Amino acid sequence: MENERLLNIIPIVRDAISDIEYLESIDINHELRSITDNEAEVKAQNLTMDRKRCISNIDKAISSLDEVLEYIRRTGKTEIADEYRDSFLDVALIMAKKRHPYNRDIDKLIRRVNDIICLCGNDAKKETGLQVPASTMATTFKNKIIAENKQEVLNKLHSLIDGKRGKNVALVIIASIELGLIQKPTYREVQREFGEIGAESGYHSYLNKDKFSSNEYEGMKKRLSK
Repeated sequence: MENERLLNIIPIVRDAISDIEYLESIDINHELRSITDNEAEVKAQNLTMDRKRCISNIDKAISSLDEVLEYIRRTGKTEIADEYRDSFLDVALIMAKKRHPYNRDIDKLIRRVNDIICLCGNDAKKETGLQVPASTMATTFKNKIIAENKQEVLNKLHSLIDGKRGKNVALVIIASIELGLIQKPTYREVQREFGEIGAESGYHSYLNKDKFSSNEYEGMKKRLSK
């Protein structure tokens, strides 16, 4: 059953956390110290293979969580979100973030798990008839995408924004708004989706196309349109 298959993603994400911790601990220079040249070559090859395997597993976990989120939204079945909440997967990710604060993959995993858990929480509140204040409802950057091909647009934005800060992030956002790809997101929504993007004041100061040259602005619009 599809539901059971998607529940098996929980251990995949836990494995990804372990892979992240392993990648953070690798010190190739230390690993290769005091061994022969032949041993060093073999060791280097093994470490490279380990790194590729870990990165592949982390990417698989991130895309798998997107699949879970899409399934819940498509079917309206939130039982699987209960399992994610009860597994304390969000707690495990937060603890991993404390140990490795600069690893962007943990940010991505945290956001996706929280999106799934929030669907469960919001649905449960609707069933009880409780009114949920708008200020407490979790909103995501993906909710602001108004283009039909939402996931394609999100992937494109990640390719342009991941690892960028301030001015460079703002340029992508305002160009996307003008092209009708997204509605204007809040700073927090952008930060939750893309990770560390610099100070809020710096980001807001560049949310104006007049801050950029014509070549910069039109160039970004062309890149978004490809």
